Amino acid sequence: MGLTFLDIPYDGQGCDVSYFQCSTEEAVCINNKCSCGDNYFHDVSNDICKPKIAFNGICTEEAVSNSRQCKTNQAICNNNICQCKSGVIYEGSTDSCTLNIFVVLSVVFILIGVGFVFGAIYFCRASIRKLISNYGQDNNSSSDHGYEDLAELDTRVPYVADYITLGQVNTANIPDADETRPTVTDRNLSDEFRLLQEKSPFHPMTVAKASCNCIKNRQENILPFDHSRVKLKSLNGQEGSDYINANFIPGYSLKYEYIATQGPMLVTFDDFWRMIWEQNADTIVMLTKLFENDERMCDEYWPDESETLKFDDMIISLKSEAHFSNYVERVIQVTKQGEVKTIHQFCYMKWSTMECQETSTFLEFLNNVRDYKKPEQSGKVSERPMVVHCSDGIGRTGTFIAVDIVLQNYSNDYVVDISNIVLEMRNYRSNMVKTESQYAFIHRCFSAFNDTVTEKTGNENGAYVDTHT
Repeated sequence: MGLTFLDIPYDGQGCDVSYFQCSTEEAVCINNKCSCGDNYFHDVSNDICKPKIAFNGICTEEAVSNSRQCKTNQAICNNNICQCKSGVIYEGSTDSCTLNIFVVLSVVFILIGVGFVFGAIYFCRASIRKLISNYGQDNNSSSDHGYEDLAELDTRVPYVADYITLGQVNTANIPDADETRPTVTDRNLSDEFRLLQEKSPFHPMTVAKASCNCIKNRQENILPFDHSRVKLKSLNGQEGSDYINANFIPGYSLKYEYIATQGPMLVTFDDFWRMIWEQNADTIVMLTKLFENDERMCDEYWPDESETLKFDDMIISLKSEAHFSNYVERVIQVTKQGEVKTIHQFCYMKWSTMECQETSTFLEFLNNVRDYKKPEQSGKVSERPMVVHCSDGIGRTGTFIAVDIVLQNYSNDYVVDISNIVLEMRNYRSNMVKTESQYAFIHRCFSAFNDTVTEKTGNENGAYVDTHT
């Protein structure tokens, strides 16, 4: 059987490697497609294959892409002449372009030098923070303060009694509330959280990175955005005196409903209490212990009942302390120039960085905080902001705030879009809801809350619409 010539043009489909079917002998059949051979390039203007051009040969920049005309991959068409790329040299013995070893070594040494400088800066900052932290632990001058881990918490849970009028509930894919570990695969939460990470916005953090403010950051990679940071009143023009690692987070109904911040450090105690006073906050939610796994998470920024703390013209005193099974509630009084403000601190003790949280215990705590923010006699939610913190101010803090907002959406709008709620929070503070397990926990909290509503009303029809993207 003779050979079949189909005269298939360059880039044409349907050729067979067994026959000479391409229209030009310089083209070969690759994957059933006529393409130029290894030593040829495609001339676009004439639609033919031409031999690749040697070093210093004449090429045509407009005809094809620069790198494909010249014979060696390290040469390009420059001013219509095949010349070696930047950083490579011509090797006459092989008639080719090769990498310039001196250029390569220079780049390597520069990268090593840059790495050494950044490494030195990192270890220097870490040493300073450790020194400050140890000072707080060893200082026994006025009181014997313990140190635990303050975590990320936020409040505003709706009351079950408020949700008697319900619409259609769709809970088919929600993980069971009594599971000890979140079943993220049931809802493809892994992919959803990954997409959330990709979509998360980034904004400038120039103020937080100023040299005078670096010491005030618990972690150097968790910083407040400039556009939403809480600005303190400057103190007599002192550089950096208006800075604290904290951001405003909008809530369901209030623009400045939450302040998300890191766990206070010794060097930021005065800044923290200035923020409480200036922003007229009435609630502090603490979601960490002072220590977790032998690591300091937060410093004890409140006094014992037998003492007072003084920062400039502010006096901080502890009026009462009540211990419950899962949390501690403290009533703290702040006095400044004769004016007195009362702050309630809710310290949740059942949430550590390493354990999976129980939904029932957490929701009970959240309701207790909301009870204070929404007294039964008035029924009106306080417009004074709630300060929520853990250690870094993004993980548990973001989770607490997200659950609170989710349940408010469920109560009032009958629509829940958890991914967009978290994404909106990240527009005001970076990486809110830090881990996939925390993201799954938000879903489990909603599932548990929905079950409670169903039990309360005796009606399986609810008001849940989950609009994932």
